[in-house]
Amino acid sequence: MTPEGEARFGAIQPAEIEAQHPERERWLPYWENYRLLYKGGEEFLSAAGNTFAPRAGSGQGAISAMVASVSGGFNVRRFLHQLDGEPDRKYLARWERAFYIGYVGPMVDYFRSWLFSQPMTIRPEEGDAPDWYESFSANSDGAGADFVDVVKETFLDIACCRRAGWLISVPADVTGLSQAEAEAIGSAVPIVVRYPAEDILDWDDDETGALKWVVLRRRRLVRDFPAERRQVEVYTYADREWCATWEKSTGEDGNEDFTLRSAELHGVGDVPFIRLELPEGLWLVNKLASWQIDLFNKSNMLAYGQLVSCFLQPYLKSNEAGARSRIFGEGILLELRAGNAGDPGEDFGWKSPDVTPLAHMAEYIREQRDEGYRIAHQMALAIDSQAIGAIARSGVSKIEDRRASEIILSAYDGILGEAITRTLNLISRKMGDGSEWCYQSRDFQVSTLDDELTTAGLVGSIDIPSPTFKKWFTAQLATGRLASNMDEETKAKVLKEIEEAVDMDAERVAPPPPPVPPKPGEDATPESVEPVNEPAKAAG
Repeated sequence: MTPEGEARFGAIQPAEIEAQHPERERWLPYWENYRLLYKGGEEFLSAAGNTFAPRAGSGQGAISAMVASVSGGFNVRRFLHQLDGEPDRKYLARWERAFYIGYVGPMVDYFRSWLFSQPMTIRPEEGDAPDWYESFSANSDGAGADFVDVVKETFLDIACCRRAGWLISVPADVTGLSQAEAEAIGSAVPIVVRYPAEDILDWDDDETGALKWVVLRRRRLVRDFPAERRQVEVYTYADREWCATWEKSTGEDGNEDFTLRSAELHGVGDVPFIRLELPEGLWLVNKLASWQIDLFNKSNMLAYGQLVSCFLQPYLKSNEAGARSRIFGEGILLELRAGNAGDPGEDFGWKSPDVTPLAHMAEYIREQRDEGYRIAHQMALAIDSQAIGAIARSGVSKIEDRRASEIILSAYDGILGEAITRTLNLISRKMGDGSEWCYQSRDFQVSTLDDELTTAGLVGSIDIPSPTFKKWFTAQLATGRLASNMDEETKAKVLKEIEEAVDMDAERVAPPPPPVPPKPGEDATPESVEPVNEPAKAAG
């Protein structure tokens, strides 16, 4: 730690570093719910009946406070709604039987799996990759994860919470070593430290929207055996010149200790934090959260109604006062009193609920479930028109009902590609090699093998007079999904054989060359063709 850094950041107090951005304060309760909607399982069901209490003045929290002031105390349940006037005992019985069919999680995983189904092409704009890149790519977080894995986990964060990022840092900023000590042990190659939305406490942007500074936090439980576990919080402040780190922990005496651990000039020339933020139109979980919660409640209410309808209720219609005390059951003969002129007599039967509303609800749930997929695909309308045009030009035989997914994937790919190039450019500045990096956008063709074979059959039935197109299309089909387990050497051999075969077919069916017109003064009759003698005219 330099003396200048200690003088600049040594007087910072915990309350100053723990201040929150209004956006974080507003969305923090919902981010936790969104992650639970994605995870599902017992963690979701355990939280479903708990009280949901966002911060005062924000959305549902304000509604809860208003209702509580009127009703004298009303709890808004987290996911499984409690009906107005429903006793807690009955509600808890429904909660115990609750089940969760998550659609949000598979939708996120669908885009995530397709987004990382193809390798990423990352390279310098000129020359070869610098020496540090191989080491960084293979172990970008200092714990053995390669850079693509870090990007993949960060995409899950932004899909759920819209915002996330990673800090570019040499291990000195994480371990507490000085820069000189890190270089002495060969640990000067930067790493990236992921921060989900919950751990990005505060930030500020300039007039152009570029980041001016950011405050980050990491929490972990530490146990110095045999002592009990204690929580350690590490706060990091980074701007365009400085990077400072504080540690807050609880000592053995129970008092909190807040210590400045490091403060140094990072030499990057920009804030070494790469912030990824989705446009609102692409924030999938936020669009589907209310739909998923409503579907969860209706599905459980339908299941509860179906369960109740399975219990038949016996009835005995009688004018006799003691009729209710009669014993009946399997194997017991129940004698009913016959009627007379003024008495219709007794009647025994079974009552069951009317299941017509249940059938209507089941049909509505099916329609509502399909509506969620429509919402997800309509996110494609929020993409910039240039991105749509790029996708429309990039393929020949797209499946129309999958075009929306391809557009959305390309938009996500553009956001990740920009973050990747910014990261590598900043690391190159820090390492001093001066490289400028580029990311090659990928062409996503979301289709099944059946779709591809059907499309291949349709295209094959059309005689397109272009050997170049036939080479390209056959190569795409042969080395795509059909060759998912084929090694690169075999793929190269297949591509060569396809090219040679198409060329041979083109030569075999090539039309004969057109006849060459004779030059002035030359005989137009070919030498190989005997002249045809015209028959003699009849003597007149």
